Amino acid sequence: MRERDGELVSLGTADELARVYRAILEPSFAPEELIPLDALTREMVAGRATALVLPDSNGEPGAVAIVQEVARGIDLLTYLATRADQRGLGTGGRIMRSVLTAARQRDRSLLLAEVEHPLHHPVHPEHGDPEARLRFYGRLGARIVDVPYFQAPIAPDSPPVYGMLLLAFEVDPTLEKEGRLSASAGLVDALSTMTESADADATPVAALLDAARAHEGVRLLPLSRVNEAAVALP
Repeated sequence: MRERDGELVSLGTADELARVYRAILEPSFAPEELIPLDALTREMVAGRATALVLPDSNGEPGAVAIVQEVARGIDLLTYLATRADQRGLGTGGRIMRSVLTAARQRDRSLLLAEVEHPLHHPVHPEHGDPEARLRFYGRLGARIVDVPYFQAPIAPDSPPVYGMLLLAFEVDPTLEKEGRLSASAGLVDALSTMTESADADATPVAALLDAARAHEGVRLLPLSRVNEAAVALP
């Protein structure tokens, strides 16, 4: 692994990614929400995904962030996860702040993230508490992109995941007016990429993209107004 910004490490090989995948990602996400290791490896090797790790005091992976470019100037925080014994120690906040700093340095116009809606996903003993996760992102400046978002299938034999929220960080001020994300922000392009694996006849892809094309722009809601957000359900 290569040192970056002191403690932060950028993964450089497939073996390194596999180690972190098994130690942190697999225990943190439901199978239908986790991109298969071989597919994620291909994305990293092709330069379409970046994997950042924050080691613990023993040099072992303590937290990981996976970021993918989904449209010009728009990144998706595909995964952010902390090893179970590192939770509550500030590890997740430290790596997330590094991700936000990197987005600013790369002149990203928008950083997106997808999370479970706390009213539609229960607390899970291994995968965490959706409400606590939402509070965590709120402290880091996230807002809800008010579209009926769902996670497209991450593999041919995986189902879509409904009851999800799309969050936005680091919104370019020139792309926002009166609390709405401008139609010129590239959100439609990003969502088209993010849902390209979904069956348009069996999932609400059209409704999602239509909402993103709204002429007046898409509302950016504070997380305290989560109950007002559009929701895609099966």
